[in-house]
Amino acid sequence: MRSSDSRPVADDLALHAGFLRAVACGLLADEHLAEDVVQQAYLQALARPPESRGFLRAWLARVVRNLALNSARGEQRRAGRERAASRPELDSAGERAALELTLQRE
Repeated sequence: MRSSDSRPVADDLALHAGFLRAVACGLLADEHLAEDVVQQAYLQALARPPESRGFLRAWLARVVRNLALNSARGEQRRAGRERAASRPELDSAGERAALELTLQRE
């Protein structure tokens, strides 16, 4: 079921829901993040639909793939920033004891 223009309608998108979730879950380890990616793909399809009506499934799969990869890269950058900002943990009990002794002397 398609509206009179070339924009996909909710029924068109719903036909591909399971497939898109499988693509997103295959690329992302987090099921909830995968669902977010699929929803973002739906929004993109409604806002800027593909030019060709016949390739909606392939177009949606490409959008999901790109969004998933962008999301994964963003997560990696965030984790790197958090590691850089966090204080290094003490490696051994001896270092921890030395630090406690130093703090007690101050």
